[in-house]
Amino acid sequence: MSFGSSGGGSAVGRIILNEGTVAFSDTMCIMFLMVERHYWINRIEEAWGKRSVVWLAGVRRVGKTYLCQSLPEIEYFDCELPRVRRMMEDPEGFLDTLRGKRIVLTKYIVWRIPQSC
Repeated sequence: MSFGSSGGGSAVGRIILNEGTVAFSDTMCIMFLMVERHYWINRIEEAWGKRSVVWLAGVRRVGKTYLCQSLPEIEYFDCELPRVRRMMEDPEGFLDTLRGKRIVLTKYIVWRIPQSC
């Protein structure tokens, strides 16, 4: 991490958090450098060639969503969005409209906690 000043006694400064990320203290402007991960895209494509469902799991904030959005020819759905949840209330109807397409469902949590707990 490095700190810099714009000079001239101004309180405006620049903080380089890591490679590709710059934050300006007065504007809160943040730039992220995203790298296309060809290796992982190819691995996912290979897995999709063998199976109809591929589960991509990992710790938070490592780029799973970005990786999924960079896959070619997919229909992407963020299951945290109320609009998407409403579409999925009828799972059979939802999937019928997507027949023959490759879909990505992100942030889909299937935890069912019994009432007795």
